Amino acid sequence: MLNIQPSQSEELQQLYKLERLCHRYPWTLGILQDCLRVGYLCHSLTIPCPKSPKDCTQTILIGFMISQVIVDECHLLNICIHPDYQGNGYGLLSLNWLEQLMREKDVASLLLEVRQSNLKAQGLYKKLGFEQIGLRKDYYPADSAREAAIVMRKLL
Repeated sequence: MLNIQPSQSEELQQLYKLERLCHRYPWTLGILQDCLRVGYLCHSLTIPCPKSPKDCTQTILIGFMISQVIVDECHLLNICIHPDYQGNGYGLLSLNWLEQLMREKDVASLLLEVRQSNLKAQGLYKKLGFEQIGLRKDYYPADSAREAAIVMRKLL
């Protein structure tokens, strides 16, 4: 069972560790710290410890999401799922949860950028009803040159 709750400043090092594990060009610790400090929507994704409840009462941090609401639009800035837990539906559950939260806040749309080469993520976003609305050339750092970002939106 996935649990989604606001991230706490005490989790910052764990979030940064996940960020470095999941992304080839990770955000810096300072960027993550600023997201928490300025009040972006930062949510930690946890699951119960895989051991029996008698043996473990803790949860495992498997990911996080960072988004920002501007007027009536929610911009998903970062989503991160630990590689060991990818492919188990946690990204889908997380995005469905974010969508429901934004509907409750009367937000009109979700917006995001995704690397042009990240076909797996694009497939997930399309499955959820996101549509490409633009392309940002040279948006992401890459090994030899910069990479374009596909801009996607879902109307709520």
